[in-house]
Amino acid sequence: MLDLERRGIKDPSEAVLRPFYPDIRRRISESWKRLFRHDAAIKMAIKNGDTPAVRAVQAGLWCIREEWLI
Repeated sequence: MLDLERRGIKDPSEAVLRPFYPDIRRRISESWKRLFRHDAAIKMAIKNGDTPAVRAVQAGLWCIREEWLI
């Protein structure tokens, strides 16, 4: 966020939606790939139903509904 602030950008969506910051837009869109990385061993454990072996799961959600929480 410091790089955005240094350039006077208050909202990251400004860098993504406007054509003025192609380098920042590229860096932001590349960071999205890392958001959904999964460790192969954890992915395989989940598929095999070995949930005790799973300590953390990554997810990307726009909202979390109360009924989804345990």
